[in-house]
Amino acid sequence: MNKQLLAAACAAALIGTACSKSDRLIISGTITNAEHKVVRLERLTLASPVAVDSVKLSADGSYQFELERLAEPEFFRLSVDNRHGIILLADSCEHISVTADTASLETAAQVSGSVGAQQLYDLTQRAASLQADIRALGDKYNKATDNDARLAIYNDIVARRDQYKAYINEFVFQNPRSFVSYYALFQTVLDMQVFDVMNNNDQILFATVATSLNLVYPNNERVRQLYDYVIQAKAIQKRQRYNDALLKSAEPVNSPDIQAPDKDGNVIKLSSMRGKVILLVFWASQDAASRKANRQLVSVYDRYHDRGLEIYQVSLDQSKLLWEDAVLKDKLTWTNVCDLQGIASTAARLYNIRTVPSNYIIARNGELIGKDLWGTRLDERMAEIFR
Repeated sequence: MNKQLLAAACAAALIGTACSKSDRLIISGTITNAEHKVVRLERLTLASPVAVDSVKLSADGSYQFELERLAEPEFFRLSVDNRHGIILLADSCEHISVTADTASLETAAQVSGSVGAQQLYDLTQRAASLQADIRALGDKYNKATDNDARLAIYNDIVARRDQYKAYINEFVFQNPRSFVSYYALFQTVLDMQVFDVMNNNDQILFATVATSLNLVYPNNERVRQLYDYVIQAKAIQKRQRYNDALLKSAEPVNSPDIQAPDKDGNVIKLSSMRGKVILLVFWASQDAASRKANRQLVSVYDRYHDRGLEIYQVSLDQSKLLWEDAVLKDKLTWTNVCDLQGIASTAARLYNIRTVPSNYIIARNGELIGKDLWGTRLDERMAEIFR
């Protein structure tokens, strides 16, 4: 028996022993430097956290929660005064111990008594480390003035992200029926999801976990959500392939011209950029998805502007103040226009814009060669165009 199988067998034996002593889930431990503060336990549902119980820590910082035996694995949040907290994965009648100092509960807790809880805590620590690294590299990137230096920093960020994804990939295939794998797929770093279900490689992981968990927990709310999520992604991709086939078989279509004022009142025509590859983007300052997309646009523009990429961004705002403030805060240095007519703007009608963010890729000859590509799909398309 190899070491991993032996460890798993020992863990199973320990859990079995715990259940023989008590048919309840127990979460206990000691949190130091928090005497007489309140420790809270919440059940994390898809809708929102639900309070389970709260206790005042004793003089030595000890606490204990007892719950009815769980029918299926569930996620909980353990926190002190709603400030410091960690996510726990609990199953059946485990006896989970969490011991830490208040200030280091998120970063240096001792978690034992549950394989799932220990794996999840390790996963969150790795994600936190990646986030700290990327934030530091992002600061260096923003301060760098040399394009080669910025490219090196960007490549470092991508390499660290890919290294983390490789770790998760291996973990998922070793633990396809674990809710830790489910949690890993939806982790975010700097408010951006690490895995994209529309990316073919990432979708394999989503499908693997969805199928595996569905075999064991077919009625679980999270499993149903994940399973439907993958099915919907595949349906969208199927429609996209159909639309792409129609686009390839159709005669070349030139992009209609539009014109609108920038923040200084200068009217700029889309056709003034003819001869360059144009990324035509529609957005709105108060739309969270648009603001998130702007971060990717900054990266794309920095990589390809010197090679002939221009961005013509049309805001569907009705407030000049909000639009200008967002342009400044998001550091949008390319052409940005707005006629303050919202979704009724001439540009939006010409390009049949129904939602934001939306985009079109326009070739140097004015032909439309892409539509509504974001995330890895936009990165891959740009790499194809400028290779």
